[in-house]
Amino acid sequence: MNNSRYVGIWKNWYFEEGDPNKNNPDFSGQHTANSLINLMYFNYDDRALWKNKDLECFFYTDAQSRNIKELNTAYISGNQMVISCYVPYGTTSVAFPTWTESNGQDDLIWHSGTIKYGTVAECTIDLNTHNKESGNYITHVYAYDKNGNCAKVAGINNYVNTKINNVHVKKDKMKGYTVSCDLPTGTTRVKFPTWSDVDGQDDLIWYDGTVDNGKGSITIDAAYHNNVGGKYITHIYAYDKYNNLIAFADTSALLSTRTEIYNAKLTNSTSGIIQCSFYAPVGTDSVLLTVTAEQAGRYGVRTYNVPVTSVNGYVLKNIYKSDHYNAVGRYSVDIEARNSKNRTLGNKVGLYTDMK
Repeated sequence: MNNSRYVGIWKNWYFEEGDPNKNNPDFSGQHTANSLINLMYFNYDDRALWKNKDLECFFYTDAQSRNIKELNTAYISGNQMVISCYVPYGTTSVAFPTWTESNGQDDLIWHSGTIKYGTVAECTIDLNTHNKESGNYITHVYAYDKNGNCAKVAGINNYVNTKINNVHVKKDKMKGYTVSCDLPTGTTRVKFPTWSDVDGQDDLIWYDGTVDNGKGSITIDAAYHNNVGGKYITHIYAYDKYNNLIAFADTSALLSTRTEIYNAKLTNSTSGIIQCSFYAPVGTDSVLLTVTAEQAGRYGVRTYNVPVTSVNGYVLKNIYKSDHYNAVGRYSVDIEARNSKNRTLGNKVGLYTDMK
């Protein structure tokens, strides 16, 4: 701005400590969202502007504010930061020098901002220009008028995580595994493309994972990958709200290659109990046990649906005489493994023994 006398007309402006008008009752209060947009300045020396005008106002010898106000982070993600603030009226250019804290100012870049409505400044900072480093970013603001006068403020700090971290794989019983991870700042969507190592990517599925409090997760079920065992590969893609890819990671898991019910046996006890034990094949969600007590006829038949809760697929089920009309003698047990789609896996096994 030049040395002309200007009159500023506004309502509910905010004054900083030390401003001589801070306690003036005609200018007290907090500034509102639209007050700066509606702010108008008149050059008192331009008589044409004042013709037929009736205004009551204060006059200042220098209307240029020395303050940059309300510096804030409008948006942040692992890809970019958007910094905004209010700058003095008459600002013609604005710069947002930014650097990461870890190595001093070795990556200092003076990012150019844009000015809207005369007083609203904004800058989008592409984190790729700072090697997409995770850590603390420091941003200052310099606002210049047409004569090169500068208002400046020492800045704002933002911690940004730009990477997928702490990737963990946990076996999910016998039927699959769960992948969890820490997501980059600003992630709103995460995908987990997954396939088994058998026959390439013929079973590739792009799973939509969950995003909760900065963490992503997905549970992979072998039922959706032909129930094969062995190595599974999972990639992780994190996206921001604009559908931009922020970061990528990958991991893998090993599932059992057992395809049949293994080592099934019945063990008698002297207290009216038969123990049925076996190992289920890969992909098993639950097993169906059909138990028949021959002495009780049709009343002695019961079906048990037993979930497989162990990581290695081991199942132990107690069969009680009291549940079969206290019948003694021959008991037959048929075992069938099923996946989460209720599909039978591998072989069916039939066993028999005597209840005492």
